[in-house]
Amino acid sequence: MRLTGVRGSRYRDGASYEGQWLRDLKHGYGCFHFASGANYTGQWFEGKMHGQGTYTFADGQKFHGEFDRNIKSGFGTHVYTNGDQWDGVWVSDEPFGAGLYIFLDTDHKVSHFT
Repeated sequence: MRLTGVRGSRYRDGASYEGQWLRDLKHGYGCFHFASGANYTGQWFEGKMHGQGTYTFADGQKFHGEFDRNIKSGFGTHVYTNGDQWDGVWVSDEPFGAGLYIFLDTDHKVSHFT
């Protein structure tokens, strides 16, 4: 039997998923809680984080923005554990080009990554 529709699923490692499925793959909108303590809420495509979503790391960091098959790609905001923040473009999981890096503990801002 192939999963299609909206359902929840628990995995042996303690991870869980609640959301939409298509042919046994996470597809549509859903929330995945990783065994590591991280979680992702957002759009899925063929089993991958894809489209708009929010990934919260186990250490408290948070990324809200665009994903392309599990990779941060496009516009997004990453808030680091120390409160610093990068708002801008991401390519291959890395900040790139125009954007704004805000240092929480100073007035210093950086506006370009290469």
